[in-house]
Amino acid sequence: MTRACSTVLFSALLLAIPAWRQANAAAGAEASLPPEKDDWIQIETAHFTIFSNAPEKRALDLGKSLERFRAVLSAFQSNLQIDSPQPNLIFIFRNKESFNSYNLRVGGKLAEVSGMFHAGWDANYITMTAIWNEDPRPTIYHEFTHQFINNNLSVVPAWFNEGLAEYYSTFVGDERQASIGRPVAGHVQWLSFHSLIPLKLLLEQDYNPDFYTEVTRGGTFYAQSWALVHYLLANGPDRRGQAGKFLDGIIQGLPVEASIQAAFHIPLETLEKELQGYVSRGRFNYSQITFTDKFRVDDRAKVRSMSRGESLARLGELLFHLQEERLPDAEAHLREALRLERAGGPPAQGRRAYRRREWTRDPGRNLPSRPRASQPGHQASSHVRRGLCGAGKPRRSAWGRPEGGDRSAREGKATPPVPARCHHESLLSIYEVGESQRGPGTLRQGHRSPQRRGGDPMGEAGAGSL
Repeated sequence: MTRACSTVLFSALLLAIPAWRQANAAAGAEASLPPEKDDWIQIETAHFTIFSNAPEKRALDLGKSLERFRAVLSAFQSNLQIDSPQPNLIFIFRNKESFNSYNLRVGGKLAEVSGMFHAGWDANYITMTAIWNEDPRPTIYHEFTHQFINNNLSVVPAWFNEGLAEYYSTFVGDERQASIGRPVAGHVQWLSFHSLIPLKLLLEQDYNPDFYTEVTRGGTFYAQSWALVHYLLANGPDRRGQAGKFLDGIIQGLPVEASIQAAFHIPLETLEKELQGYVSRGRFNYSQITFTDKFRVDDRAKVRSMSRGESLARLGELLFHLQEERLPDAEAHLREALRLERAGGPPAQGRRAYRRREWTRDPGRNLPSRPRASQPGHQASSHVRRGLCGAGKPRRSAWGRPEGGDRSAREGKATPPVPARCHHESLLSIYEVGESQRGPGTLRQGHRSPQRRGGDPMGEAGAGSL
């Protein structure tokens, strides 16, 4: 009964692939299947499901790090929604070659990225690499922050989305203390050698792949977005409150100049000079939290091996949601998984019967209705970033957008905005925890003063640093 049911549901997923795509999926797509020697495991933590072909210890450590990061956000952002109503599916690939088989295509070429967040109506997907000589934790913190923002705000400017994700990406924590907002060394060094984007252009920039394919602009966008968020967070509660009002104005459709004047009571040019001065000084405060009680994180995890059919089904599902260009590859994975199951292998439990499980019934109508989704135009969006592969290397972001949507839908204007001020001020208020002594710990500020050119870009730690 289980095998028959799963086969029918799996076939339904294949039927969702347009017939013309099925006809075009031939040897090229079938060649995209991973090597048969690939061993995949599934890890279930308290809040995440991880699929990985990386070494088990490496994948487990990343899962525990993400649980710790989530716990800190939950403790200090208790008025916001930490967990998504959709399941969190994380794919950790052992190396760049393995990751690239499931990477985005931009202009027919592989995107220069090492991690991605995809918010869909049925699931959230995070993909990343676990290369042995790089620390992948900033990537996974960055991507989870995108989910955190997506859970609480209907529409967000690109600079705020990426800047806040970068701000949280340097999280460091254990059971006694944590620090948030440490400088991103690559961004500090990048800004030392590159001119800033005009602030008006930065604030109005949407997720446009053409913008990010130009290396210098893409690198500066990430670095300057991080610097702007850092500036807004590190200059006292008044500035943070003004930042919340500014974001409110943007979401409500006010022009950039009008929003700045209404929130900060200064013209755009003055704010731009303040940001330039902040970057030039190179002194970036960060928040350090000391927990008054032993901070407990549920780091229990269950690990099991996956059959080839299961791993192909999960990878096919990922490709199916990624972008239209990957549909032939998705079909090749799904058909092979179905063939293995019909041949008598273990049922491919990895595929999700989303048509059955993710559709809910509206009590007011005898019709199925979707659960809460991300904003229009963003349901198939993908944030992509370059990992911390070395100082000065840029990170890019490219979004795959649903076809057929007009500009207003792509920009998320089709939905009434969430009352943003309380959400924005909460997202911007991590510094205030120590001032009011709320939550499970206290907070103090540290600083690092990166050298502007040459030497260690992180510089010497200040008196308040870890």
